[in-house]
Amino acid sequence: MSINDWHKAGILRREIALYKRISSQEVSFSFITYGNKEDLKFQDQLGNIKILCNYFNLPKYFYELALNIIHWRSFFNCDIIKTNQTNGSKAALSASKFWNKPLIGRMGYIFSEFQMNRRGKDSSSYYNSLKIEGRLLKNAKKVVVTSNEMKKKINQIHNLNSKNDI
Repeated sequence: MSINDWHKAGILRREIALYKRISSQEVSFSFITYGNKEDLKFQDQLGNIKILCNYFNLPKYFYELALNIIHWRSFFNCDIIKTNQTNGSKAALSASKFWNKPLIGRMGYIFSEFQMNRRGKDSSSYYNSLKIEGRLLKNAKKVVVTSNEMKKKINQIHNLNSKNDI
């Protein structure tokens, strides 16, 4: 998602609050967004959080393929890669593997449950969302969810041991 989309949806302040609170000289953050240069207009609101956007306005597919090149300096210097939602985790997983950096996955909702309710249990969208969740759960160092109930559902959907790092 773009920072501009966060702004339009009225969630920008909520999404950046944690990072601004813990940001300091010793801890810094960069947001890699799907937005174009328009995202840069929010730099003042983000303080010392660096915005790394789709400067070249590439189609999403090509931007994801080129992320490791376009933003190589930030990936090289970072300690951890974190994804904000499951459906955006493919690029984060790729960067994590390419740069050999630990990945933290964040699941604000259960993507597969959302796709099942939206498209049906027999849809390709649902099966694809299960694959995406499974890759994230398998490859992330830690997965952060919003509640214990969500953790239980994810463990049940993916047949995970409840001691899993969620």
